Amino acid sequence: MSADERINQRLKASRKLRRQAEAEAEEAVNEVEEYDDDEGDESEDDGSPRGLTEKKGYATPSRRQKEEEEDAPQGNALTRPFIGLGNYIEGVRAELEKVTWPTRGEAFRLTRLVLIATIVSSIILGIVGFIYNQIFVLGSTTPLIFGVLLVVVIGGFAYYLRQSNRRTGLF
Repeated sequence: MSADERINQRLKASRKLRRQAEAEAEEAVNEVEEYDDDEGDESEDDGSPRGLTEKKGYATPSRRQKEEEEDAPQGNALTRPFIGLGNYIEGVRAELEKVTWPTRGEAFRLTRLVLIATIVSSIILGIVGFIYNQIFVLGSTTPLIFGVLLVVVIGGFAYYLRQSNRRTGLF
């Protein structure tokens, strides 16, 4: 069964449920109007239907009871791990049905994009690493290079701070 067929089935089912709910609501309104008519002159007739429903025949459980029932362990010691595993697989399957998978062309295009970005960034990082390696090799043989590099870095940082302060108008 294709995804379109499943979507169409779900739409049909939801439309059917909506029609049933509307019919039940209409029926409930009619029952309330009949109930109001039976009372006679004792009730105030302001045109709004009263929200009366039939009794359920059982007590409505509280939220705490529902939470306790959900948290209660199911099965015995042998079946509990399999129930948990089954629930996990069911959840994964439900989430995978929600995923919008890319087409074959999109997958190839995105894969190519990731590979190109990875190769370019690795080349840039390799060049930067090579330059730093050469600077440290030269600096270890000639300490004057470390001093010059330190002055250049501090000067560049001071220039950056001065320019950023000029743009914001702090000084």
